Amino acid sequence: MTPESLRRSLPLGIIPAMNRCAVVLLVAVAGCGTLDAFLQGDRPSARITGVSVRGLTLQDATLRFDVEVYNPYDAALPLVDLGYSLASGGAPFLDGKAAAAGTVPAKGTRTIPLDARVNFLRLLGALKGVRPGAIVPYEARINLSVEPAGLAKIELPLKKSGEIPVPTVPRVSLSGIKWDKLSLREARAVLKIEIENTNAFALGLTTFAYELALGGTEVAAARAEPSGRIAGKKSRVIEIPLSLSPVSLGLGMLNVLRGQGSDYSLSGTLAVKTPYAPLNLPYSASGRVPFSR
Repeated sequence: MTPESLRRSLPLGIIPAMNRCAVVLLVAVAGCGTLDAFLQGDRPSARITGVSVRGLTLQDATLRFDVEVYNPYDAALPLVDLGYSLASGGAPFLDGKAAAAGTVPAKGTRTIPLDARVNFLRLLGALKGVRPGAIVPYEARINLSVEPAGLAKIELPLKKSGEIPVPTVPRVSLSGIKWDKLSLREARAVLKIEIENTNAFALGLTTFAYELALGGTEVAAARAEPSGRIAGKKSRVIEIPLSLSPVSLGLGMLNVLRGQGSDYSLSGTLAVKTPYAPLNLPYSASGRVPFSR
């Protein structure tokens, strides 16, 4: 681009305010291709191509926004600032800034991952009426800034709506033990474990790790892999086989197992799939369990 071609491309009324030296300087600083695209109305653009929940726990979760930026210029486009805020029903519960280093290649795109970590304790304190186990709708506002060479900073505001779960621990109880075989040498049974999903979203069962004590004595520590799904605010009974040796536990345990029931304690970890991300849930329960044969 020559100074004369630049003069012809600029709107009337601007040229009188600019002398030839200023035009030459502007071209030298901005670069011919970048200035051409700018004068023709081409601007960088951005869009959110995906949102996912990562690292879901009982304490927090990370929302990852994939922000794609398009650069229409012939030169690399520097990224300057990247800020975000999240609100639900107009009530803000998170804001922050992320690193925006690097550039977007000339005439190309680049996807920037933006991670926003949501602390559930802070969220519950900011939003009235929200309790653990809920699904919280949110609106995210993201402001990305870029700065073409020699031109002013350009802001690219974005909005995205979605939802985030606030998980809570299901209620787990041992509702019954059915003995299939009971002798001095061997005891085989089926544990009937009731799981009440106290969340508003479904849980897909993956792994049930447990430690079981009867009458104050630990009788089993194992892992089971139940299948199936528990809908939000619903319950389900799973059956887990149990095999043990009463002799190894002491002769007094045989009398406990022969009774009508026993005090129990049950604890461990329940691994589940949610519609958002995998989740490990610790649980603990105690009470009295009936025996049947």
